[in-house]
Formats: sequence, C-alpha cells, structure tokens
Amino acid sequence: MKSYQIKFPHGIMFHHFHGKNNPVVQGSIGKETLSEIIEFIGTENILNANEWAIKFQNHSIKSNHVCLTFDDALKSQVDVALPILRSYGLTGFFFIYSSIFEGIKEKLEIYRYFRTTQFSNIEDFYEKFFNYLKNFTEYDKIQKGLKKFDSEEYLKNCVFYSKSDKKFRYIRDQILTKEEYFKIMDKLIQESKINLEKIYEKIWMSQLDLEKINKENHIIGLHSYSHPTKFSSLSYKNQNEEYEKNKKHLEKINSKIFAMSHPTNSYNKDTLEILKKLNITIGFRADMNPIKSNLEIPRQDHSIITNML
Repeated sequence: MKSYQIKFPHGIMFHHFHGKNNPVVQGSIGKETLSEIIEFIGTENILNANEWAIKFQNHSIKSNHVCLTFDDALKSQVDVALPILRSYGLTGFFFIYSSIFEGIKEKLEIYRYFRTTQFSNIEDFYEKFFNYLKNFTEYDKIQKGLKKFDSEEYLKNCVFYSKSDKKFRYIRDQILTKEEYFKIMDKLIQESKINLEKIYEKIWMSQLDLEKINKENHIIGLHSYSHPTKFSSLSYKNQNEEYEKNKKHLEKINSKIFAMSHPTNSYNKDTLEILKKLNITIGFRADMNPIKSNLEIPRQDHSIITNML
C-alpha cells in the first residue's frame, strides 16, 4: 500500500475546491479527494494548525509533521473544505488577502474563474488567448520576450504546470505590465458578455466566513493586501504597505496575527525584513525546497499528492 513519504516538516497547500455550487476550475478538487489526501498522508502525521505552529516555534516539531494550508480567501474553502476538516477534527492555516473584503474585486481570481469555466478546457483558453494577443500593440513585445522563455527552467519547481501554463504565466508575469495584461483580459471578458456580478458572489469568502474560521480555531494569516503576482518587484515601501494593510484588516478579527504565506511564491530580502518587523514568525513558500528560515517553510501542492493516490 502506497503512503506519503515525509522527509521534513512542511505544509500542504490548497486553493480551489468544487462542489456545493462551486464549479470545477483548473486545479480544483472535491470533498472526496480532500478526504483521500488526508487519509493518504495519515491523520497521525497531520497536526492542527496551532499545535504545528507551537512545535515549530519551540523546535520540537518532528520530521513527519505536516499541516494543512489554504490560500486566497476562497468561498469554496468554506463550502467544501471546512466540513471535511470538522469531520476529522482538524484545523488549518488560512492565508487571506484583504482587498476583497474592502470592496476591491481583484482581477487575478476573476480572470482565473473566467479562463477555467468559460472554455471546454484550459488548453482551449490558452489557444484563444495566444491568438488573441495578435490583436494588440503589445504583440511584438510579447514575441520578443518569448525568445527568453525556457519551459524547462521557468517555474521548474511547479511540476504540475503544463508548458502552456508556464507560457501563459511567463507572458503575464514577465513580459506584460499589469495594466497591459488587464487590458487584454478585460477586452476578452467584455466580448464574452458574462455576468461579472454573479462571479464576484461565487469566488470569495465574506467577512462572516472569516470570523467563523477564526472562531473554529483555524489560524488566519497574511497573504498581502492585493495579491500582486510579482510581489518581489515591488519597492520596500509598497511591500510594507501591502503587509501593513493586510495585518491591520486581519487584526480586527484576531489580534494575534503571526503567520503568512508568500503570494505566488514571490518575495525577497525586503519582504523578509518587513515580515520580521511586523512580528510574523511563521511564513510558508509554495515549493518543496528545504527550510531556509522560519519565514521560508516549504509546502507541497495538493496536486502532487493527488497524483500519488
């Protein structure tokens, strides 16, 4: 019988779930798969979030200890994952970006919802997107930038990404500015004539959801204010503002915010300095490179484990 081989303490990273009115999107899993992952890892190896944090901080954590983490304040985590966690008596880390609770509809998640629900499969979206780029003045810039694209090297730790996934992210994150990418995607969505207001209601947690998570003894933590895709490219001032605003929002729910995860695994020395200044003592990456510091703890993406089942 196969089992999950744990070589050092780390987190298991989750994002999207489907079921209970939440559609299937790229990378999403259902409640049955979440249960299978928990059983495969072994409940004896999964610590509740608070216990994992305490043991990690006092250096008593063991090599087989893992924790469950959930990024991006997604509604599907409340609808699908929370009931499963309750059934196992488990708690996790929930890493929250705050702008969505203050009336700002972050486009990153809207675009993801669009590309994974409005096409028969993700490759159909990529084909449409890559061809659609030819209509924009940025096309020559993109073609020039792609000459430096190496699908084997780019995001090489994210083995769950296809070549098309990587090419799309390279164009979005390395070639285009945020404004250029937004212009292209907004035009594509406009032509599709989908109802954005209905999408907003389906994607994110409410403030009440967040309060419920906190009351059930899960740990809520930082994930920046607006979830920039290239966080490390921000100035020290802008990085500091992102995390200060994020922390200020979450402290309205829990005054003891001490954990975080790096959005899109993007950070630098400035980020780590800012987090220390804000008294953040636990930080998670989004890869399985060994622990570098208490703010650079590895996480295994759930898709890797799903492929082991």
